[in-house]
Amino acid sequence: MTLGELLKSRREALGMTLEDVADSTGSSKSYVWELENGKGYKMSLVYAARFAVALGLNVNMMACAALESERVKRASDSATASDKEGA
Repeated sequence: MTLGELLKSRREALGMTLEDVADSTGSSKSYVWELENGKGYKMSLVYAARFAVALGLNVNMMACAALESERVKRASDSATASDKEGA
């Protein structure tokens, strides 16, 4: 599970809106949306802790999900590069 999938599934399970999470973490609604939709997956330790507390998650679980997000992005980037080389 990617970080975005983890955050979104937990937010929805808690019945929270993007704005609720943004308010609880001191971030913006657009930042939460970007994380959930795979537009970003990197965050500072402070924000990781804030998201963990707001969503009742374990920071270690979030770190594993962030690593999965990075793996997925690298695989996608590699496939895109291969497609361009073959064109």
